[in-house]
Amino acid sequence: MHLKLEATVTPDTAKVIWTSSDDSIATVNPNGNVTAIREGEAIITAKIENTDIVATSTVIVKRLINEQSSAVLSITLVNGLTKEYDLSNKVLNDYLTWFESTHGTSTFKFSKTISPYKKVTEYIVHDKIASFEIREY
Repeated sequence: MHLKLEATVTPDTAKVIWTSSDDSIATVNPNGNVTAIREGEAIITAKIENTDIVATSTVIVKRLINEQSSAVLSITLVNGLTKEYDLSNKVLNDYLTWFESTHGTSTFKFSKTISPYKKVTEYIVHDKIASFEIREY
């Protein structure tokens, strides 16, 4: 991921020196182009050469959630049964939003393919969930 930062200086011939507080998270080139390297936070500094004048920008690098990425959601019910679902991150995010925002007898629908010709739809009731675990891959 790339980002372009700009520094407006007076006079416009003044040289701006760009630096990153952590090149392992985000780098910046002499033109203010920032490249994300890995998750984390870095401070990008623009300093006018031969002065003490600086400006900073905090860059927070987060992993993109890719709908094609997958995770296994393992739900343990209050009766001890465990259900597992192989999900895209979109469905996982939908589940997490539902779980956080609802309660009682509200249900969440999961579709599973058992074989090429057999599909199953399961409904999980919110107040029947004892715990759940997410394993991303």
